[in-house]
Amino acid sequence: MYFSHDEEATELLDIQGYGSPFHETHGYYIDPVSETTAVLPQDWEDRQVRRSTPSSDGTRTYTAVLPSVPDLIISKLAAAANDGGVMRNDLDFVREALSVYPVERDELLALADKISDYHNRLYTPLEGQDLRERVKGLIDKALSPRGSVG
Repeated sequence: MYFSHDEEATELLDIQGYGSPFHETHGYYIDPVSETTAVLPQDWEDRQVRRSTPSSDGTRTYTAVLPSVPDLIISKLAAAANDGGVMRNDLDFVREALSVYPVERDELLALADKISDYHNRLYTPLEGQDLRERVKGLIDKALSPRGSVG
């Protein structure tokens, strides 16, 4: 999570991070990130989901901007690919997301092709494969039954 107009507020999110009292109470945690942390398809904003809620005192409205589920899946697969291997928790996340919100393989492949040239260059190719190709390689693993991933 980050606040687009308040860098200091984004940094304060650390108090709700992994292992925090917030995490222990609610069972999930928040990682502060920057606008460029996630690897998303270039046109993800065309599919974004927006949710607004008023502040508790009613004086302001907060709007959350979220990637669509297919875009989020691509982002999680890119995170796994960037580790030089497959992070089990990223694939588990993707599989859980797909169990609730099925996405066709061809849609994911098309979104992987839309990973920006910037991110493709930023993450040095491993074993001769660029980021887009590594993500495409993980799509079938994510779509396969749980037991088949090592």
